[in-house]
Amino acid sequence: MGTKARLLSAEALSRSLTRPQVPAPPPWLMRQRFRVTSHVSHGMPMVVVAPRSRASHHQVLYLHGGAYVHEVTGPHWRLIQGLVQRTGATVHVPTYPLAPRHTWASAFPPLRALARDMVAANGAAWTFMGDSAGGGLALALAQEMRNAAESLPGRIVLLSPWLDVATDHPDQAAYAGKDRLLAAPGLQWAGRQWAGQLPLDDPRISPLHGSLVGLPAIAVLAGTSDLLYVDALRLQDIAARSGHPVQFMSYPDMFHVWMAAPIPEAEQALNDVASFVCAAS
Repeated sequence: MGTKARLLSAEALSRSLTRPQVPAPPPWLMRQRFRVTSHVSHGMPMVVVAPRSRASHHQVLYLHGGAYVHEVTGPHWRLIQGLVQRTGATVHVPTYPLAPRHTWASAFPPLRALARDMVAANGAAWTFMGDSAGGGLALALAQEMRNAAESLPGRIVLLSPWLDVATDHPDQAAYAGKDRLLAAPGLQWAGRQWAGQLPLDDPRISPLHGSLVGLPAIAVLAGTSDLLYVDALRLQDIAARSGHPVQFMSYPDMFHVWMAAPIPEAEQALNDVASFVCAAS
């Protein structure tokens, strides 16, 4: 895929972003199997994927990953399709502003307004979910809503989450060589672009430095061949020390966001996500 090559240096990643980016549209087969609609919400394009029949009451706000610099891709739609198939949920996928053209300051206000509107009526029916950078963003949004005493979703699901954009923890050296997709230099550059004027340890940028107090139950799925596995372990440790309910699911030798790949191990991960989401029914 060439993903790791682009992340080996800040220059390589920056060069790759000079080409125009366009969000991958939902594939034709998804449109045949599900009810797929599009609209604009709070200034952001939004795709909504729902079962054609027997929809459940579950609603998911899905924030795609991509190091805060890449648009939604085909594998994201594969993951979302698997989620809808297993849960009957309606999944809402916003196209939010990305770095380096934008920073968190452009993305947070519309996403906060969107999330606030979504959960105001029935927060318990909602799950905030995201992969990689989208997982970090999902947790940061929930923390900001908690800080403002706003209604919260019923659950949070973090898939291979990027929770500390500094990407400089000493333990990550042990994972760098076996990671098939990620490299720290490019991620560090992307994190700085997203942060803008904020320090990298600000919880709005790196929610690992924020509090879990008052948040709903969290599920974390992480593979042991992922550079960001350390972020998941650190979150697990924080949750254990604070007594916060976190269901930590570790998958041996799985790479970053493997649940979006066409492999059997992805099926198991999606089944585990569905069990967590539907357990609150």
